[in-house]
Order: sequence, then structure tokens, then C-alpha cells
Amino acid sequence: LPGLKRALKILEKKACHEIFCLGDIVGYSFPYFKFKKHRDASGCLELIKRTCSLVLPGNHDLYACRKIPETKSDFVYPSDWYSLDYSTRLEMADGKIWVYEDSELESNLTEADKNKLSGLPEYIVRDIAGIRILFSHYLFPDLTGSATNFLPDGSLLRSHLSFMNEQHCDLAFFGHSHVEGLWFLQHSNYSIKKKVRIKKEQERTAIGVPCIANGRNNPGIVVYDTETGIIENISLYPAIKRLLTK
Repeated sequence: LPGLKRALKILEKKACHEIFCLGDIVGYSFPYFKFKKHRDASGCLELIKRTCSLVLPGNHDLYACRKIPETKSDFVYPSDWYSLDYSTRLEMADGKIWVYEDSELESNLTEADKNKLSGLPEYIVRDIAGIRILFSHYLFPDLTGSATNFLPDGSLLRSHLSFMNEQHCDLAFFGHSHVEGLWFLQHSNYSIKKKVRIKKEQERTAIGVPCIANGRNNPGIVVYDTETGIIENISLYPAIKRLLTK
């Protein structure tokens, strides 16, 4: 929660007109995070709902509210998936999707919180500054990031660009992969950048953004200046490091 507040303060100084959250509002995987005393899923959700004009769910959010994703990869979920015990689900998952009890601590969400998460759409398309943009937690068909595949994956990238074409979108933003910087994806190619510039006439492009949580990779936020077309990563690591030493 302190890291989220710090991120929002930076975005406020940047005079952002809108703030978008691309999922994994909750979720604490204890092998990777070291600031257990600061975790507050309910507080994070309340703050994000109050400050963000676009909010999407991630795989950790769906687990927290025990919801099966609507858009899926190649794994077929049984309708009683969350009624099954952990060992059964682990065996059925066969490494294709995340099964969380081995590393995920339970959140402090209320039933009202879970209902809010459950009601969030898995993707949203917005027209912004003359560009039609797709927002999601991850890449199609795994828009919630519930499968265990990560970039680089050429087939997943091609699938997402095809989905963008179906939605008539020239630009997309996604999270999930905890990249340090920006994933810059076109065709089946990808690269990691600190800053990119988007032009209205350029080819279909997907941008992967970092996370706020301070895990294995350095955290960050992204600012998109729709007037200049510049998309810039801003590292949160110095600010988060100071918080953790308090």
C-alpha cells in the first residue's frame, strides 16, 4: 500500500488526466516479496477504485475472488474448479496454469471487495487521442495471465496482435510480466525499452508495462503523453527502497 501511494503521488506530479490499473491489485507471493507488514489488499483495492478511471483484473485478483477467467488459453477449467482440493487442482493443471496455495498468502479482502473484483471486465477498448487502444492484464487468449506462459512467446504475441486487429486497435497496453522498463512488441519481435514514441500511422504495437510491487524485478509506472506520443517508464525502485527501510 505505501508503494501504491508513492506511485500515485508521482502520477499526480506528472499531471496525468487519467490513471489506469491493469490488474493484480491483490496477491502476495511470499517467495518474492519482503515487505509483509505493508501488505493491505483491501486498502489497495479501495485506493485504486477511488483514483483510477480504468481497472482490470489480473490472475491474482481472479484467484482472490475465486473466479474462473472468461478468456482462457488451452486449459479447460471444470465448473467446480475452486471446489476441488489443492492437490487435485495441481495435478489437473499439469503446469499449464497457476495454482496458488503453494506460494500465495490469503488477502484481507471483504466479500464486497471480492464482488468488486469479480465484476471487472477482462479487457477494455478506448479511443484516446485518435488512437483505438486495447487494455488488458496480459496477452490474448490469456488476457488475465492465468496460464504459466511468459514472453518471449511468438505464438502468443501473434495471437494478441490478431485480437487487436479484430478489435480494430492499433495500440495495446498490458501488464503481468513484471518487466523492468517496457516490452515493445511488433509482429513476432520484442525488445525492452525505457521510452518509445507512438505515431498514429505506425504498425500495430503492444506495450508491456512494469508492476508497482517490489519483487524480483525493479518496480515502475508508465506515463503516456498523448500529445507527443511518448510512452515512458519511470522506475519506482529508489522510492520503494526508502519505504522498506523505514
